[in-house]
Amino acid sequence: MLHIARVKMLNSSQLRKMNSSQAMDELDMAKDLLGNSIRISRKVLIRLVKQKENEHTLVSRKTGKDGPVAMIILLQSLNALGLLEITKLETQESREEHQVEAVAALRQCISVFKEFGSVKSLSDSSEVKDEYLSCLRRLSNFMSSHMKTNQRSLEELNDEIQHVEVEISASRRREI
Repeated sequence: MLHIARVKMLNSSQLRKMNSSQAMDELDMAKDLLGNSIRISRKVLIRLVKQKENEHTLVSRKTGKDGPVAMIILLQSLNALGLLEITKLETQESREEHQVEAVAALRQCISVFKEFGSVKSLSDSSEVKDEYLSCLRRLSNFMSSHMKTNQRSLEELNDEIQHVEVEISASRRREI
């Protein structure tokens, strides 16, 4: 669903100059697909967390690998949703609505990472951290270019970006 949504977003950008209503329809379809992707990956993560909390349940290796994959898909979907709302912001007049939705989608990346970050197998994956960092950077860029933002919140966001970059760098050095 995530990849189909990305294709819809690409189609929308190509249609934008020729047929703006069809371009918006493509974005709406992409938003629905991203919503489904977010919902499904979140359910998978919740199920995995519950299984890990219940010590009586044996968690298979496959289930253990599903966690990081679901987390990556969730973060990518939220990041894509943020980009979709930014795209709508640039093409429509109802700026404030899309501005709020873009920030909300990108802030959900932070919430999700913190919510499921307590599960070591999810938060330790460098691929998960890469996706989290991508969300943080998009949010920082958006806030600094499109919003009158509290300087302190932007500094906190940039501090988190630097912190995650250091963690990723350290984990990559250990892999070598």
